[in-house]
Amino acid sequence: MISANVCRKLSSVILSGLLLSNAQMLLGDIPSCPAWSSKVILPYYANGQPGLAALNGKLILTWGDQYTGYLHSAISTDGINWTDEQQLYSFPQVYTSVIPSDIPYASGGVNMTASTACGYAYVAYADTTGRNIYGARSQDGVNWDGGHLIWSIPQVTPYALPDPSGFTTAPPVISRRRLRLSSAITRIFLLASHFRNTSAGPSSRGR
Repeated sequence: MISANVCRKLSSVILSGLLLSNAQMLLGDIPSCPAWSSKVILPYYANGQPGLAALNGKLILTWGDQYTGYLHSAISTDGINWTDEQQLYSFPQVYTSVIPSDIPYASGGVNMTASTACGYAYVAYADTTGRNIYGARSQDGVNWDGGHLIWSIPQVTPYALPDPSGFTTAPPVISRRRLRLSSAITRIFLLASHFRNTSAGPSSRGR
């Protein structure tokens, strides 16, 4: 869990951890493929993990801003100097990982990939509800086509058990038919008892 008072500062140290293990694959189209030799702290703060992709000789960095939640981007040709920061306020805000509550919460931030065949870098992220996934794309990391809803998790209403305090104890309801049948049986029983006592006679009762 990431505490609310922790500021994630994006730096080339984070980027080197993502890239140095497989620099040829991710930086194959960066002409010089430079290595990071010293830490360069970038003046950006993210509300979750950043996204990074290489396209057309550029590195494209995206992140959700820690203070506003909106998607931001920047580009670099050497991994050290970053320019053209874009603040994409017209797109849905990015789900945050900087929260004061415990798990379960989905991780915030963004994810990126790039396709040289399509000529675009792509970023995807969950919005602030954590239920809707949005996507955006760019050919240069500066101009973005985004705000596209990719997937929305259906809202499921949990089943609620009835409140037992609302129940009342009422006498059983007896139908008229059953009541008439019960009365008839009672009368038959009384008549049978009367005839039995009459047939016994006074002498038998006096013995």
